[in-house]
Amino acid sequence: MKTEIQPHESNRAEAFRMWMASPMPMVTLVKTLDVSRLVKVSKKSGMNECKSSFLDEHMVIGTSAMIQTELDCIVNQYTDQFCNPMVMWGKYRKGMFKTTMPVSFQFHHVQMDGGHAARFLDILQKEMLLLC
Repeated sequence: MKTEIQPHESNRAEAFRMWMASPMPMVTLVKTLDVSRLVKVSKKSGMNECKSSFLDEHMVIGTSAMIQTELDCIVNQYTDQFCNPMVMWGKYRKGMFKTTMPVSFQFHHVQMDGGHAARFLDILQKEMLLLC
């Protein structure tokens, strides 16, 4: 369940004040995820994409895929009109023993610290291994 948070009343009030005044408050983490199971299951079932409410439940509302190109990193352009977290990815890479895909997670530093974002990427990896 989503809950509206009043930033000035939260335990991140000081971070909110500081990062809202920052000229570039966006942070991007990049992690290579194991998508072996996801690719195998999606091919077996004929799915082109695997839909999940996981991202929406965790308040990540922006996603972008450039699946035609192998990318090492994607960083979105910052605008003060769009401060929602963004998950981006490129084409997956087949290896001998596993298939991987780099995922970029960009967020406004007011919303979370790097530790929170890293935890989100760990949860995303676990969900991909269990998904489908």
